[in-house]
Amino acid sequence: YMKNDVDILLCFDLPAERIAHEGPITAVDRTIHHSEYVASRLNRSLREDVRILKSFVRASHAYGDTCAVGHMGFTGISLELLVIQKSGLMSALESLVQLEREPLDPLKRSQNELKGISTFKDDCVFIIDPTDPNRNIAASFSRRAYCWIRNRVKELITDGLSDDKILDLIIEKQIPVSRPPEWIEDHLLIYEIIADTEKHYTIVRDKLHRFANRIARGLMYERTGERRFGQVTFEIYIENERFSVGFLVENPEISQCYTRRGPPSNIPGASQFKIAHPDSYEREGYLWIEGRRRWVKAKEMLDHLITTNLPDGMEICPEMTDVGLRLANVLYQIVLPLERFPIKARV
Repeated sequence: YMKNDVDILLCFDLPAERIAHEGPITAVDRTIHHSEYVASRLNRSLREDVRILKSFVRASHAYGDTCAVGHMGFTGISLELLVIQKSGLMSALESLVQLEREPLDPLKRSQNELKGISTFKDDCVFIIDPTDPNRNIAASFSRRAYCWIRNRVKELITDGLSDDKILDLIIEKQIPVSRPPEWIEDHLLIYEIIADTEKHYTIVRDKLHRFANRIARGLMYERTGERRFGQVTFEIYIENERFSVGFLVENPEISQCYTRRGPPSNIPGASQFKIAHPDSYEREGYLWIEGRRRWVKAKEMLDHLITTNLPDGMEICPEMTDVGLRLANVLYQIVLPLERFPIKARV
């Protein structure tokens, strides 16, 4: 016999009208109404369109909470709503391209109107819940995931695309494990992590995102605000309860000396600063000193920060496996060109 895990989610059976006016008690209370809404509107043709669209997003590695491009990708319900409300696959794809400017909203509100609502002000795209107009189903989507899907859709709907290329964009394949070229190796810093298996992977993922975000900022800026290793971004990849966090660093090595700005030269405390720093000098209304960095190599700083600050229940793997190599390729093949990261390819 086959042994499987089954997740059981409990919810409150609330009328759709109450959810629309008062909101749900738990997030899954909407599930019943979503299922009824979708089931009553999908015919056989639209179901096939939904399957194709979901396959395309999975092939782009931007689906749901296992998204490899960004913190959170497109959810199943969001793709179902696109197909239903746009009456088919091609119109849904065209809507995806315009989604940043043209929200999918049953109430026909504009992007500016929706952005004016306090709970929506930080959302990058809008797919409004037809069962609850106060909820944006796309609120959790990462801008990176959306921009990647938008670019892939533009490629997919290009006139004259060969059948082989269309299938390549739609059929899911694993991310490559080939090593990126040597010129970028110093800019890619990858760590594989094993986490406590008793915790749901989304809890571990969210902890890693917060952790990596703090570290990325530390790599970019000195404590006093000066630039450190230049632009830094990160990504997280999950596979079979194994996690990988990777950083893309603009300048992997920097000079030890740097100019640090002190206080304004006209405040009462400026004289004390001059006493403490006799080599300070005045420029543009501020006092300045020459500082010396503790860290001049990004990898050494990262090794220290990760080994000393890794959240409880996680440990670093000493060797890189295919999981780390796949993340390296996400950063190299997707994030680098998508965000026009300031590293120039070298032959």
